[in-house]
Amino acid sequence: MALLHQATLTPSKLELLQQFVPGRSWFTDGGPLEAIGAFRWDDPAGEVGIETHIVRSGDGLFQLPVTYRRAEYPSAELIGTTEHSVLGHRWVYDGCTDPAYVNALAVALFTGAPQAELWYDVDGTPERREPSVRVTVDGERSEVPLIDDVSVIDEDLSTLIRAGGCEFVVQRVLGDAVPGRARLTGTWDGQDIPVGLAAVRV
Repeated sequence: MALLHQATLTPSKLELLQQFVPGRSWFTDGGPLEAIGAFRWDDPAGEVGIETHIVRSGDGLFQLPVTYRRAEYPSAELIGTTEHSVLGHRWVYDGCTDPAYVNALAVALFTGAPQAELWYDVDGTPERREPSVRVTVDGERSEVPLIDDVSVIDEDLSTLIRAGGCEFVVQRVLGDAVPGRARLTGTWDGQDIPVGLAAVRV
């Protein structure tokens, strides 16, 4: 369960992502980013916010996983920092380089664990909201590997993550199927046919 706050972020999430994507091998600049939706996974330790954004730039759809931390984490690639009107200063990282995200991805792919339920704190009362992106996993189930060190390679359409003796593919440019022994797909308003988001190869 993810308990979220109705808060203002300065700069906003979309502004941070806009400064992150230029120059990426998989990004084709079609103009300012437009938010399509997002989904979250839970951090078992309750320390890291794990959120994946689906955005549009021109005719392109892109997947941007991020993590939010309350303290610096030098092992991951920093996207930027933001001021959260409730939680204070936050460091925002490229999720593909952060073991917290990779572990959540592995848990989903290897066990079929669902995305986090979204609860918003509304004047002290929790209210459940439907996610704007809904994800499912298909493929074989097996034990989750230990995720410690993470190595990342950006490719033309995706990011390859090596961790825990496995290769995870996170599709950055959405549209093509993502082959693998277990696959993550997503749907959102206006996109009823599941779109390939990620897979594990090994």
